[in-house]
Amino acid sequence: MTRAVLLFATLAALTGCNLRDAFSANVDTVARAGDHELTVPAMADLLANAKAVPIRRDVVEGIARIWVDYSLFVDRMVAGDSLLDSASVMAAKWPDVQQVVADRYHEQIVAEVANLNDTQLDSVYRVGEWRLIKHILFTVGPDAPPDVRTIKRRMAEALLGGLRAGRVTWAVASQQSEEPGAGERQGSLGVIGRGEMVTAFENAAYALESGQTSDLVETSFGYHIVFRPALADVREEFAAGARQRLEVRFDETYLDSLPARWNLEVRDDAPESVHEIVEDLGRAMESRTVLGTWRNGGKFRGADFARWIRGMDPQVVGMISGGTDEQLRDLVRSLMRNDLLLHEAREAGITPTAADLAALTDDVGRELALLRAAIGILPDTLAALTALPAADRRAAGQQFVMRYFQALGNNERRFQQVPQFLGDQLREDGSWELVPAGVERALQRALELRTALDSVAALAPRAPAARDSTR
Repeated sequence: MTRAVLLFATLAALTGCNLRDAFSANVDTVARAGDHELTVPAMADLLANAKAVPIRRDVVEGIARIWVDYSLFVDRMVAGDSLLDSASVMAAKWPDVQQVVADRYHEQIVAEVANLNDTQLDSVYRVGEWRLIKHILFTVGPDAPPDVRTIKRRMAEALLGGLRAGRVTWAVASQQSEEPGAGERQGSLGVIGRGEMVTAFENAAYALESGQTSDLVETSFGYHIVFRPALADVREEFAAGARQRLEVRFDETYLDSLPARWNLEVRDDAPESVHEIVEDLGRAMESRTVLGTWRNGGKFRGADFARWIRGMDPQVVGMISGGTDEQLRDLVRSLMRNDLLLHEAREAGITPTAADLAALTDDVGRELALLRAAIGILPDTLAALTALPAADRRAAGQQFVMRYFQALGNNERRFQQVPQFLGDQLREDGSWELVPAGVERALQRALELRTALDSVAALAPRAPAARDSTR
C-alpha cells in the first residue's frame, strides 16, 4: 500500500475526530511546517481508526511528511509565490532536467566525433567496416516444395541477368522484391556491420566492391540479389548511417571509460545499504551512508542513490529488493556513472536551453494547477487569501489543507500529490521538522487506541441468529 493510499485509508476511517481542533491543539507534536503543527493526538486518532493501516514508525513518518509537503506548498501559494521561477521548476523536474542536460551534452560531444567531412566519409566508405547494402528477396519458406523453390530461383536468376545486362535498373528491379516495404526504399537495409546478418548474406555483402552486384545468394529466407551502391549514389544515406554507428560506438566507449577515468569504486557493503534505503526512500533522502567513491574525495551517498531511485518507475523500484548483491553493485555503479556524466556536462557549461526551461515550466504549471484545484483554492480564492495579513492567510490556507484531508477521507476529492522533487525543495527552503519523540508518542498512543477500539468491537452485542421457521 503506498503512502498516499495509507493516507486515504486513514482519513476514510476517521470517526468523530475534529481535524481542525486536533491539529491546532497545543500538545506534543509529531511534525511542524512553518507555524503549523501536526499533533500527537491527531496522528494517533488517524492511525487508530484506520483498521487496514499498520501502526508502524515508517507509516507515522510517511503521513507526517505528506502533511508537511501540503502545508509548505499552501504557505508558499498564499504568500503569492507561483513556484514557477526557474529554480523551483528545475527542482520540481529534477529527473527531467538531468535528462535534458545529458542530452545536450551528448549532442555537443557527439558532434565533435560523429560529424564527418567529405574526406572522412570517403575514407569510412573505402575501409568498408560499415556498408550500405541493398537487396532483392524472392521468399522461399523452409517447407516450400521443390517446384516452388525452382520457380523462385529462376525468377531471381532472370532478374539478376537483366540487371547485369543493363536491361533493367536497380530502382525498377527492386520493386519485385518480396520483402515487405522493400520497394519503397529500393531494397535498402541501411548501413550494416559485421555479425548482423546471416552468414551467407554477410559473406556476399562484404565481398562486393563499390557498385557491384552479387551472384544469387541463398539463405533460410529465400534467394537474394545483393548490391553495394557507389558512394556517390547514396552519400546522404550512408553519411547518416555512419554517424549513427559512430555515435553508438562513442557512447559505449565514453560511458565505459568514465569509471576508470574517475577511479570509481563501489563499497563492498553497498548492497546491504541499498536494501535499507529502498525500505524508506523518504528517510533515505537524508542518508549520509557512503555507497561508493571516486577521485579527489568524491562520495556517492545514500541520499544520492535515493534521489535517482525516486525518479524511476515504481515497478523498477519494486524490483530492487529482489536483486542479487552483484546486480545491486552494478546499479550503484551505473548511478554513480550518471552523476559523473552530469558533472562533466556541468563543467562543460551545459544547461537547459530557454526552450527546454519553457517546456518544463509548462509541465510544472499544469501539475500545480491540478494541485490547487484539488485543494479547492481557485484563482479568485487565492487572490483573496493573498490579500490577507501574513498570519491570517497562513491560518486560512491551513484550513483549506485540513478540509482537503477531510474530503479525501470522505472520497469527495481526488488525491493530487505535491510533486515529490518539488516537495524536497519546499522542505529544503522552508522551516519544518519531524519530532522523533512525537512520532514515538503517536505510535504508542495509536497502538493503545487501536487495542481499546478492538476491545469495544469485541464486546458489542451481536444480532441474534435467524430462527428456522420450518422447525
